[in-house]
Amino acid sequence: MEHIEDIYSGCEPVGRAEPSRSHTVRFCFGTSHAHCTLMCLLSEAFIKAQLLAESGNLEPYHISIIWQLELDFKRKEENAESAYEIMKFFVNNMLPPKNGAIISIYKTKPSFIQTSWKLTQVWPFKKRWTGGGGFVTVHKSEALMSKTRYPGILLAEEIIIPEIEEKYDTKTIDYTMSIKTIYDLLLSTDKHYSYSGGTAYTSAMTGTPTEIWTHDPNDTHTPWGYMGISPNTITQYNKGIYQGPIEYIKIYGGKND
Repeated sequence: MEHIEDIYSGCEPVGRAEPSRSHTVRFCFGTSHAHCTLMCLLSEAFIKAQLLAESGNLEPYHISIIWQLELDFKRKEENAESAYEIMKFFVNNMLPPKNGAIISIYKTKPSFIQTSWKLTQVWPFKKRWTGGGGFVTVHKSEALMSKTRYPGILLAEEIIIPEIEEKYDTKTIDYTMSIKTIYDLLLSTDKHYSYSGGTAYTSAMTGTPTEIWTHDPNDTHTPWGYMGISPNTITQYNKGIYQGPIEYIKIYGGKND
């Protein structure tokens, strides 16, 4: 295992997290690309750091990130950045937990063992949505997503996206943009529209009002009642840890529109 670099979030740049003595975030091939899994696995670490600090711990929390992909690997050649660069942007721009965190990144050889994850928590970015941009953003589905979901989402988009474009000045988000560009757009958009993936989760970290569509228009369990998780018990942070629904993410066409 090779040490790559250290990131100091809200603490002095001293020390290093060691995998055998820290919270370990292991990114496998399947969890290294999607904004959803980046959010889930990193949020779990930051929430545990905050809970420990609130219980009286005064030291920075130690987090080791285990990375398997090559540092320049892109899921698609046309993507603006590598998966590693996007993951680092998340880490560098997430709100530091109380007392900070020492985050050390290690490169290891690939493994076929997948890392488990669940949509149970979200930790915020440092900057929060302000809006006022005079436009809305739209993130269309991409062909690399699940083959069981993609056809249904495409059918929904044939109706939904023209409706949005007819009503609003629209800016399209995709992965040919840098993650910083996407982040800035989510902060300034008046509302974000997305398929149930990708920036539908990034917008939860910026607190951007978002409407999503799924592959099943009759699905009443989002957001985020996937994977057997109650949508009313998502662990979040806003001046303290709490559990509740993701209030700023709604199903497209609901009563909030």
